[in-house]
Amino acid sequence: ATASADITPATIQVTAANGIDKPYDATTALPASAGRGFDVAGVIGNDVVAVSAVAAYDSANPGSRIVEIIGATAQGADAGNYVLNLHQGTGTIAQLDLPAAVATSIGRIYAPAPEPVVNAAAFIDALAPTAAGIDAVDREDVESVAISPLISVDRGGLRKPAKAGGR
Repeated sequence: ATASADITPATIQVTAANGIDKPYDATTALPASAGRGFDVAGVIGNDVVAVSAVAAYDSANPGSRIVEIIGATAQGADAGNYVLNLHQGTGTIAQLDLPAAVATSIGRIYAPAPEPVVNAAAFIDALAPTAAGIDAVDREDVESVAISPLISVDRGGLRKPAKAGGR
């Protein structure tokens, strides 16, 4: 007579580390101080079984995080006699403080640079041969000319006139 039996595999508990904290570094990796980041329990007697896995935070963002077990596998001569039961852990990623120089510049309001001002006579001399209407300006009445962002120069001269200011 032949006997048969169903053998239920034993369970290995793989538990992620708890209380693992680190400063923000844009990664989900645990700090080196966490070691491999998980513990293994449940291997029976002298069975040859090792667990390969990676423990990591569920997000790289600062705050309270879950520590997960990723890619867990049992390896070794007796690995087929076991199933893995994974347990999450917890940890915190601390938000970084901004350096004082950065923190003080955040509140500044953008102020555009003033329009550049050039010597009127030099401006008129440079553009008069190619710019219609500017050569008729009386240099004695003009102290400065503000260069406007509306000026566009091409090979044919000015497309739009400059603003001229008097006394």
